[in-house]
Amino acid sequence: MRMIRDDLVQRISNFQDETLKYIAFKGNQYSPLDDALRNFTEGSAAVGLIPEQYLMALAEKHWHAMGQWVAGRRSYVEPAELRERILDIVVYLSILRAMIDQEEEQGGKD
Repeated sequence: MRMIRDDLVQRISNFQDETLKYIAFKGNQYSPLDDALRNFTEGSAAVGLIPEQYLMALAEKHWHAMGQWVAGRRSYVEPAELRERILDIVVYLSILRAMIDQEEEQGGKD
């Protein structure tokens, strides 16, 4: 498999644009503007986890599907569904990054 660098850079740029739109769309679905992490705070409390653990549990189903595809079980997940799962993973990782940054800015949890 080969891809010229300019093509790769363009594909990544397009994906970043798509990701930002997806984050805005998902954010509007799950949390109000004044509490962007409410879904994770309330969800984690309901199952006895901390928000970061809850986030990772939600992301795991997408990692599993991606792992099936990577392992050669292409019929397990269609390419369009896999693309959306990758978007979800990137969104979850972005939210985790924001949680880490916020915790660090507030002096940590320890």
